[in-house]
Formats: sequence, structure tokens, C-alpha cells
Amino acid sequence: MTGDGWVGLGVRMREIRLRAGISIREASARSGVDKNTVMRLERGLPVREGSREKICAAYGVLSMRPAFEDVAVERGEGFALSRKGIGRWYRMDLVNDYEPSLVSTSEEVQEERERRRLGGLGFANQFFRRLGAELPGGAFRGGVVEVYGRSGYASQASGEAFVMCLRGRVVFRFPSGDVVLAEGDSVVFDRTLMRMHEPAEGMEKGDLPCVILYLQID
Repeated sequence: MTGDGWVGLGVRMREIRLRAGISIREASARSGVDKNTVMRLERGLPVREGSREKICAAYGVLSMRPAFEDVAVERGEGFALSRKGIGRWYRMDLVNDYEPSLVSTSEEVQEERERRRLGGLGFANQFFRRLGAELPGGAFRGGVVEVYGRSGYASQASGEAFVMCLRGRVVFRFPSGDVVLAEGDSVVFDRTLMRMHEPAEGMEKGDLPCVILYLQID
């Protein structure tokens, strides 16, 4: 990541923290990262990937590293365009049932056949590809998720999310009840709600994964 990339990251993460009303001390407690590291990140200085991912999860940001890889995004005045098939697929790690699944930016799995093999064998619950079409400094984030198994329960400090099922059937479990999405169905929810998602039916070896479009506003 370039120096400008670190500075931009620091500005963005500080904006998200302040909008959520979280202090540096609270950010440190939620992420398990030393407060000096949180401050270092916001000042635009390099921070280890593991610490970035923990802070990212505490703020409810989808991932860190992909945001700074300009994945063939076409930009014009006031818009950004990402073409089909562009972007890296990353494995999502389930820490445990009651922590958010983390995007493992060190584990790219670009081949669909390999993702299906790992997912079918239970070595990976989900894979994530970030959409690169984001405005500089904007609040909108999006990605595509291949769902082979359950996610961890998660809630964020603020924001809303829109999810559309592109293939298969996925169930979202909210405190007030379950919502099943079939292909073409969508749901909008408050990201402060504790929730998780998983395939509505059990996955068999060789099955195509469920696929969802996930869009969030920080």
C-alpha cells in the first residue's frame, strides 16, 4: 500500500469511528488492539494486517486490503464502474459462532473449482469478492458472497445493509425471527442487529454455493 493509501485509510477509519460515536478507548476494547495502534492507523501510518482486520471487524467494515487495490475501476466525475469478473475472491474465516466472520486477505482463491472443492469439503464456509465501484471517501460498500456454510453472529455500531439472493436459498437469523431469501428476494436491515446467515438447506458435496449480493452504508 502506498503512503497515500495509508493516509486515505486513516481518514476513512476515523470518519467511521466518529460517526458511530466510538472513542479511541472503546475502539481498542472492541477490537482487542492496543489504542496506540488504533491511533497510528488513523494518523495514516502502517499497521499490521492482523490488527487492521480486527479494527475493521470492530467497526463493521467488510475488509481492509481490497479497498486499496484499484481493481480495474473506471472512474468519471461522480461515478465509479467495476466490470464483471474483476476483483479477487478471499476466504472468510469463521472464528466462532459468536464473532463476525473475517475476510482473510492473505488467502486468495480465484479458481471457482477450487472454491467449490474447499467449500464442499467444509474447509471454508464462505468466500467474498469486494466490488471495486466505490466513490473516494464515500459511505457505500459492496461485495458478492458465496455461501457454503454458516457465518458467525455479528452486529456493527451503525449503518444499514441491503442483501439480495442471486442463487440458491439463504436464511438470515435475526433476534425477531428468521428470514429466508430465495433467488431474487432481498432484505434491508439495521446493522446494529445481531444476526447471522447460512444456506437455507444443507449443502451436499458438489452443490453450487448460494450467492448473495451484500451492500452496506457505513
